[in-house]
Amino acid sequence: MQKKAHKFEGQIFGRLFVVKRLENAVMPSGAVFSKWLCRCVCGNEKSVLGIDLKAGKTQSCGCLFKETTKQKGLANRTHGGYSRGSDTEHLVKYRAWKSIQNRCRERGYESDLELSDLPAVGDFCPVFGTRFEKLQKGSLWKHDHAPSIDRMNPNLPYLRKYKGNLCFISWRANRLKMNGTAEEFQKIIGYMMRGTEISEKSSLMDSKPSQFGGNEAEAKSAVRD
Repeated sequence: MQKKAHKFEGQIFGRLFVVKRLENAVMPSGAVFSKWLCRCVCGNEKSVLGIDLKAGKTQSCGCLFKETTKQKGLANRTHGGYSRGSDTEHLVKYRAWKSIQNRCRERGYESDLELSDLPAVGDFCPVFGTRFEKLQKGSLWKHDHAPSIDRMNPNLPYLRKYKGNLCFISWRANRLKMNGTAEEFQKIIGYMMRGTEISEKSSLMDSKPSQFGGNEAEAKSAVRD
């Protein structure tokens, strides 16, 4: 007849197989409980109180809880998917979809886009090639490397037939793009390139001996005069 002290050994509780008895656990109150070494179906080992095994309180090494919360998160997607188990990709797309709806109402029309119509977020900004930071300080929005939904052609509305016009780019790229046209950006680039040429010429001048000791000294001298 098996000893009472080893009544759990060899038994299965949920995902746990009881391997052997461990040293008793003594609670701060002075209560003493048996403790057991258990092996989970996933391969991890965990020490569990006998009272928790008997009551069904502990049924895995923790993997069951993770899987359950994940499924709950997926089930809650119709309500935004904000549970801890929801994946970040879905959260980003859901918030972008809600933002689209609000923007359209402000502009006087309703968007027929569904959440499933939005493109994949991906890992990199297609404009700058920088990696998306989908979570930063608990926020998904408004930092330079956060993904942001964008209309490649800003003249097309947020409608399902134009869903191919949507793309996730970094918040910084979206902010810079904002209301500018391609022609305007070309002019800005031309202007900046002229500034670069001036800078290069100035560098050449700085490399030559000067009675003013360089451009900065020259500027200070000119101000004094």
